[in-house]
Amino acid sequence: KKDIRWSLKIPVIVSFVAHIIAIASMIAVSSIMITAERWDRETYENARIPYTLVLVGYVVGKVGLQTFFILRVYQGFQKSAFAVSKFTLLVLLTSMLIIAAFWVYLLHESTLTGGFSFLILSAMDAVFMTCLLLIFT
Repeated sequence: KKDIRWSLKIPVIVSFVAHIIAIASMIAVSSIMITAERWDRETYENARIPYTLVLVGYVVGKVGLQTFFILRVYQGFQKSAFAVSKFTLLVLLTSMLIIAAFWVYLLHESTLTGGFSFLILSAMDAVFMTCLLLIFT
């Protein structure tokens, strides 16, 4: 009998809860935008907290899903010819967290940064996902 390890359950649970929070926050932001008669400082401040929750929920959910994928492959092939080293595991998890932190910073400070930053970060994210797929296929 094989049981699912908690190291696999926790990222899935975190991802699920984060996405539920993000969806609820999106509904709140949408309702603020629909009911606002004008977009002034007060409306902006009312929408800031739900917007931040959407942002954090999305990023935490994404990190949770990627962590599940990485840990599942690591644990599944641990004693086989396709085993992934602990160094590779740490590099993948660290790069994933760095990219997630950049997303939070850029989306939170989007008024200060240009669209070019988003393009660079999207490319970094695409390279990361491509590396994941190449390593695990």
